[in-house]
Amino acid sequence: MDVEEAQVNTSLNCARCKREILCACGEEVGTFTGVGDFDGALLIKAGPAGKGRLVPLGGCVPIEIGKDPAGRIALPGELVSRSHCKLQRLDFGPSRWTLEDNNSTNGVFVNGQRITSHELQDGDVIDIGEYELHYKLTAAVPEPEPELAEVAVAEPPPLARRSLSRKTPAVPPGPGPICPSCDNQLAGGARICISCGIHVHSGRPLLTSEGLDENTVYGNAETALKVVSWVVWVTPLPIPLASAAYGKHKPYAIWTIAAVTVLASLLFFVACFGSEPHWAKNLKLWPPHVYVAGVTDEVSKRMDESDDGMIGRKRPVLHDSDGEPDSKEELRNLIAGMPAREDGEFHWWQLLTHALLHDTGSVIGFVLHLGGNMLFLIVFGSRVNAIIGNVATAIAYPVLAVAAAAVYLWTLPHNHFGAMLGASGAINGLAGMYLVLFPAHRVYCAMWFRFRFWLAMKIFPMRGFWLLLIYFAFDAIMIILGGGGGVAHWAHIGGFVTGAAIGLGLLMSRTINCSNGDLLSLTLGKHAWPLIGKPSRWTVKTVAQVPVVS
Repeated sequence: MDVEEAQVNTSLNCARCKREILCACGEEVGTFTGVGDFDGALLIKAGPAGKGRLVPLGGCVPIEIGKDPAGRIALPGELVSRSHCKLQRLDFGPSRWTLEDNNSTNGVFVNGQRITSHELQDGDVIDIGEYELHYKLTAAVPEPEPELAEVAVAEPPPLARRSLSRKTPAVPPGPGPICPSCDNQLAGGARICISCGIHVHSGRPLLTSEGLDENTVYGNAETALKVVSWVVWVTPLPIPLASAAYGKHKPYAIWTIAAVTVLASLLFFVACFGSEPHWAKNLKLWPPHVYVAGVTDEVSKRMDESDDGMIGRKRPVLHDSDGEPDSKEELRNLIAGMPAREDGEFHWWQLLTHALLHDTGSVIGFVLHLGGNMLFLIVFGSRVNAIIGNVATAIAYPVLAVAAAAVYLWTLPHNHFGAMLGASGAINGLAGMYLVLFPAHRVYCAMWFRFRFWLAMKIFPMRGFWLLLIYFAFDAIMIILGGGGGVAHWAHIGGFVTGAAIGLGLLMSRTINCSNGDLLSLTLGKHAWPLIGKPSRWTVKTVAQVPVVS
């Protein structure tokens, strides 16, 4: 239908379908003043008032939503704040709108996830207090049900008065369900407890999202990857770019770890440029059985002084095909025949220092190794840091580095004499914690393929558990196939499993609040509460009972 400027922000009825329409615009509109298109709209699907109302959105000024009758979109309700949230236009033709929470008491949920800021997409389901709204392109808005059309004709409500006819009650009469977590009585027909952030029947959570600006994520990623693709021309696995997992702490610990790692790696690269000094080699992680090759007299002396056929640095006794220990002479001949080179030797501090160093073989190798690890550290580590706090992160990270190194050494064959370096084992530990704490939150990823000047690139969101399980499976497959490619897959596995165990320990000790988005809550619902406690334990104050609507 055509709407005059003077009719904007007033309640109307469509002459064709009789649907109630309120063209919402943030600014006052004068006659013959353009206000932009109204091709984006909110459809009120459920709530105490206004069910079936279509609200086309226009103008450039933010549109306030709340129970304040003076607001552009008034939603009277017990769980709606006076200024609950607002809509901010991003673009015209087609319209693009961002929904932003105004620090409301009960929050704003889009597609079941709590958000702070979210760019609306066609079909998004929005929960504001007791209301359910759908964002639609006006061309795709369905026809109203006949009963709703009759209500609109019988009583077109004014802007400040949004009540329904008794023929279509928005809330079923009678008392609502009791929340199994906080034991508060909810409004009639309620399916979720907003205070606890759960579905009442199953106890499963509503996810709280960080509310990333997807346009910023996509735009920055496209700009950066167009450059990176000239060096890395194909990606066999999805590359994480950003996570929507939510936490209240600033990730100062991860930022510090990243800065220290970059600085230490750069200094190590400079020190090893041309030739590697012995002190630098001893910062890498060496197996305990590594020796200084080429000094056969010293090796022989140590073997002769040993009463069990082992050299002084605890090299295990070699066995022949019959399972009998080789003689000292056979072992001496074997060692003497090895290439003469000076290697490092194992020291306890290498369990930590190896995580501060990266590949020095070439400039490109160094940049890719360090850059890839820091990307994973920021994406996953910062979100873990945000939920467990800075002190806990500062303790957990070195523990994960030691655990990854220990598993790597434990699984090494005795004929391996190379050293390991890199932060990937510890970072995989943070990824294991992320899997437990944020399994269903979205991670924005990228894949691309470049052939000369032709670039095919895809940026997409996927659930965190899918992405992490893909990388875990890759490490496991490479171990099974016996392929290493210079990658310490066992260190990845060891760090990941240790991180998952630490995450479960934090959950079961009830020391962190994951806003119910953890692995146990999502899979077990209320059956996880005996292990991790009820969601209401994190509620600061008791939620007042909601009056029953009769």
